[in-house]
Amino acid sequence: MNPFKRRKPDTPENKSASFLQLLLGRPDMRLQYDYWRYNPVEQNGLMSLYSESQDRLSWSNLLRLQQLTCMEILESEWGRSMTQGKLHAQTRRPDAAISLCEHLAQRLTSEESPYRPSPVAVWQEEDKTTDREPDIVGFLTNASLTHLGCLEVIRPDEHDNPTALGFVPFSDIHLLILQGRGPVRGGKIVYKDRREEIVGVPLLYGLSLHSQNPNDHNGSLTRMFSTLIVHDAPLGIGLGHQDLTIISPHGPTVFGVGSVSMFVQAALAD
Repeated sequence: MNPFKRRKPDTPENKSASFLQLLLGRPDMRLQYDYWRYNPVEQNGLMSLYSESQDRLSWSNLLRLQQLTCMEILESEWGRSMTQGKLHAQTRRPDAAISLCEHLAQRLTSEESPYRPSPVAVWQEEDKTTDREPDIVGFLTNASLTHLGCLEVIRPDEHDNPTALGFVPFSDIHLLILQGRGPVRGGKIVYKDRREEIVGVPLLYGLSLHSQNPNDHNGSLTRMFSTLIVHDAPLGIGLGHQDLTIISPHGPTVFGVGSVSMFVQAALAD
C-alpha cells in the first residue's frame, strides 16, 4: 500500500454534497430542512378535513396544505424528472395535485386571506446617510406557490438558539428591516400592532435543501416549476434563492430576498 497515494480530486457532485452538509450543520438550516420534508401522513390528515368542509382549516393550516401539495408535485415522477431536466413526454403529470395547488393558491391570495398580496414600498440597497425614494412600489407576494403572501422566518429562543420556523403574513407587517448576508439574514419586524420581533430570514427556499441539483444550494439562482398565474403574476414552486414579486400597473417585478434592505406598508389604490 502506498501511504502517499494521491486523493482523487473533488467532483462537482462531491463539492455540492460537502456544501450541503455544511449548510445542514447549522441548527437554523436543519430546522428549515426538517420543516420542508414531505409528510404524506400530515397531508392526508389536512386533506381529509378540507374535503369535509373548506372552512375546517385555519388559514395557517390551509397554507401548510398548499406547501405539502407543492411537495407532492415535486416528489412525483414528473416533478423529479422536471427538476433534474430529464422530463420525458410519456411521464404522467400529477394533474390532481396541480389543480388543487392552483385552487388553494387562489383562495390563499383572496381578499379575505391574510396571505393576500400586500401594498408595500421596497428599498433594495442599505443607505443610512440620505433619505431617498423606494426602489419598487406595489403589491408584494413571494414568487413561490409555497409561500404566497408571507415571509418565512426562523424564531430564536431567549439564548438566540433557533427553535421554530414560521410564516408571517406580509399584511401583518408594518416595517421589515433585513441585514447581513449568508444563508439566513437578520431581520427586524415591526408589526401593525406595534409589536417588534427579531428573526432570521432564510435566503433559500427550504425545498432546495432536498434537491439533488447543486445549483439549488448556493443561492446563486432561482428555479421555478409548475408555474401558474395568480393575480396576474406568474408564480411557481421555487428552488434556490427566494424571490419576491411586486405586482403593479407596469406588470410584475421579481427580485431576490438577498437584495432587500427594508420594506414598509404603503397606501396604494387597488
